[in-house]
Amino acid sequence: MPTGLTAQLSALAAALAASRARPTEPLVARFGAPSTRFYTNLAAWVAGRQLEPRPRAWRGDLLSRCRGGLAGVLMVAALLGWGCTETETGVDASQLAEAGGVDGDDLGEPIDTPFANSDTSADATSGTGSDGLVLPDLQGDGAPVGGCPGAAGCPCTKTTDCSSGFCLDTPNGQQCAKKCDDGTCPTDFKCATVPLTGGDVTNICVPAHGSLCNPCISNSQCQGPGNGGARCVSFGNGGAFCGEACSATADCVVGYECLESKDLVGNSSKQCVVKNGGACTCSAAAMKNELFTACYKDTGTAKCTGKRICLSATAPGAPSGGGLSNCLADEPEAEKCDGKDNDCDGQTDESACDDGTVCTDDNCDPKAGCSHTNNSGFCDADGSVCTKDDACSNGKCLTGKPVSCDDNNPCTTDSCDAKLSCKYANADSLGCNFDDNPCTVGDACKEGKCAAGATKACATDEPCILGKCNLLGDGKCEYKNKDGQPCDDASPCTSVDTCVADVCVGKATDCNDNNGCTIDACDKKTGCTHADAAGSCDDGDKCTTKDACVGGKCDGQTVDPSKACNDNNACTIDACNPALGCVNKPAVGLGCDDANACSVGDKCDGTGTCLSGTNTCACDNDAQCAAKDDGNTCNGTLFCDKSGPLSQCKVKLGTVVTCDTSSDNPCKKTDCEPVTGKCTPKLQPDGLPCPADDNVCTVDDSCKAGACLVGKILNCDDKNTCTADICDAKLGCKHLISGGPCNADGDACTVDDGCKDGKCEVGAKKVCDDAESCTQDSCDGKSGNCVFKQLEDQACTDGNECTVGDKCGTDKAGKYTCVAGSGPNCDDGNPCTADTCDGKAGCKNTIDPSAQAICYSGDPATKGKGICKAGLQNCDALGKLGPCLNQVLPEAKDTCDGMDNDCNGITDPGCSPTGWSARFATADVGGKGPNLTLRAVAGASNTAGSVADSKYTLKWGFLAWIKGWLGK
Repeated sequence: MPTGLTAQLSALAAALAASRARPTEPLVARFGAPSTRFYTNLAAWVAGRQLEPRPRAWRGDLLSRCRGGLAGVLMVAALLGWGCTETETGVDASQLAEAGGVDGDDLGEPIDTPFANSDTSADATSGTGSDGLVLPDLQGDGAPVGGCPGAAGCPCTKTTDCSSGFCLDTPNGQQCAKKCDDGTCPTDFKCATVPLTGGDVTNICVPAHGSLCNPCISNSQCQGPGNGGARCVSFGNGGAFCGEACSATADCVVGYECLESKDLVGNSSKQCVVKNGGACTCSAAAMKNELFTACYKDTGTAKCTGKRICLSATAPGAPSGGGLSNCLADEPEAEKCDGKDNDCDGQTDESACDDGTVCTDDNCDPKAGCSHTNNSGFCDADGSVCTKDDACSNGKCLTGKPVSCDDNNPCTTDSCDAKLSCKYANADSLGCNFDDNPCTVGDACKEGKCAAGATKACATDEPCILGKCNLLGDGKCEYKNKDGQPCDDASPCTSVDTCVADVCVGKATDCNDNNGCTIDACDKKTGCTHADAAGSCDDGDKCTTKDACVGGKCDGQTVDPSKACNDNNACTIDACNPALGCVNKPAVGLGCDDANACSVGDKCDGTGTCLSGTNTCACDNDAQCAAKDDGNTCNGTLFCDKSGPLSQCKVKLGTVVTCDTSSDNPCKKTDCEPVTGKCTPKLQPDGLPCPADDNVCTVDDSCKAGACLVGKILNCDDKNTCTADICDAKLGCKHLISGGPCNADGDACTVDDGCKDGKCEVGAKKVCDDAESCTQDSCDGKSGNCVFKQLEDQACTDGNECTVGDKCGTDKAGKYTCVAGSGPNCDDGNPCTADTCDGKAGCKNTIDPSAQAICYSGDPATKGKGICKAGLQNCDALGKLGPCLNQVLPEAKDTCDGMDNDCNGITDPGCSPTGWSARFATADVGGKGPNLTLRAVAGASNTAGSVADSKYTLKWGFLAWIKGWLGK
């Protein structure tokens, strides 16, 4: 600002301050009615003095002067060379209006130096104003309420300094709090409930916006009564500043917006921050307390930590007018060998001596400096994976040997990529040798692999003849017997088939199902069969009789144990056990009759005997005993026996009837009749099983009319032609092994089938071999005749490597055999080789240095036209072609020389003719020159010709000839 303006404003302010009077009428008219304080503060600002706090009020007052008393202010500004449109603070009217407009007549202090969000060097010492940010006026209504010290708004350092008991940190320093039990507080303060000692609470006025925009290093620095949700918001390298909890921008002071922000510990919350990424500034209290935040300086990978401090104008390192300092940190730089941490990473001299080569060991001595000692070991000299074993030598990394990319695959093109290593591209359609196998033909590359060609047809349908190609010899088909090898004769009536000579022989299948009610046999198509048999059998159950085969099973009639097993003993329980037959078990304790009428309570003992019970036959005479007789004359009569101490009734000796059973048999038993006392023979039921002849070779012996008759003869036929079937009376059926011919498989192609060890074994297979690889040899199983089936169009080999595509067919002599195919294509595409074929080795390609090849490098359509002709290339000793010699290529343009120079088939297009010739019946005429005139006699007429517009014009007739001769 001009010095004259400063002096004039200072004088004006002093005069107004002394008089406290309103300005003169002209001054009022020009300036409005500014307060004394306005001019005092304005003069102090001009003189660089400390200003009274009220930045927003000052701005608003100044704005009102520039707007309300605009005419007077403009006049003064015009006279003094300074106006409202040129403020050195850099704050325009719109910024002032956004900050809150006019607030009283006082002029506050100038705006502090702004802090750019990510640029720590932004005008830190320029003394310019904020980028749109105006700190909220937290002074409230200004003067303390009551007298200081102790009253609300008075300065304080501790709680005892204040009558309210609360000394608060405010943007204007520590001040005593005002109680707000009525809920009212000064402007920019709010009423908050705070706790008291003992659990009570009270309401005091606290700054509405707490520590908003103060620099900070922790969340706790931003929090206070009524502002517990404030956080220390991180702004990157430039530091961190206090925010204020919010839900929406409407909750924030003018100039701020509510955004999701991260604090220093990484937690997110909604906080009031300067709008549009603007910068925070320092309040008077922040400068007084020199509040600071952490900041960083970085250069590449080097990063040093420092501080940004709110400093008053007189503090060392403060920006002009005071405010937030630049980042006070060491300048980061690359590490040096000086014993210092130059890049601020906590390590010293760690990379100061790195010479960039892996073949030296780098060491740092802050006094002696860097040293580099050569080492040995592996390294990477060229950055290529196509070399290996790169190694250090004399401090340098030397390239190793090339990596071999040969995959030994003739069907790939091998190469190496410096980054990707070996690469293999398929070289399909090339000829190759799949496995050095002469038994395959037509091997070729396919999808990067050598695929085998067709296999020579050496196989045979005969299971015991192995047909194969001679892999180690000439590659011809050879055949041999597979003696002792498993095989399959395709007959279900043999098993464990084995090759014997060239015949597949198997052992007869054992079809015996151990069932006497089936006829076991083998069908050569379906295998074992078991047909139902008829006749008697033995089901193995001794409690059945009349056993017979029914539906392939042996079934018998179950006997009645009470009849078949009755031993006529009341003291046994009669039963039948399927394995043991009849069983008569003593019925111990069972009541019985001892045939003595004088005893009662008779019981059976453990031996099956009926023991007499209590004697009830005490008597005095025989008559008394007769009265007690049971009336059964067979067991004798009673008499009174007085020989003992007690007389009792006893059976009279000689009165018991004893029958003669010497002629009895299982079907006839003699018993005494109780009434008559006579012995009478009793016949057993017909059909009751009985042993007629004690011979196991008869079955179903049974009773008939009291006689035990012999049953049927046991059937011992085992359906085996190789056994003699007999029956032994004691042992039963026997099958004696016998010899002789038999038919083992029903196949006419096996001969000499014979019995061996009781089994019919297959004989030798009939050999059918015509020694021809193009026929399938077999034998007809029904007729036994050999069959030679021709293998139509089957691939084969004639043993000559110089023929390919050999197939079975009829040769010129009419024989069906392997017919040679066409010769192989031995052309390797190289004109410098002589391509031949050897019958055993196959194709040969021998270098011929004397060979030549026709060549032509021009357009093939021009070859042989006009002046163009092909040349020759000579072959060298390595089989490579030399340059093309003596070829004539097309010229760029055709010239009028009578030749086709550009070889397009047209000679001299657009050129005048230089000659003409014709043949007539009476003469030959011709001539040369650009102006050709000719005459000739053609029959009775003369002809003449001349050049006209590069074309001939012929004139006919005698008159024309005369004119031509006369030159007319």
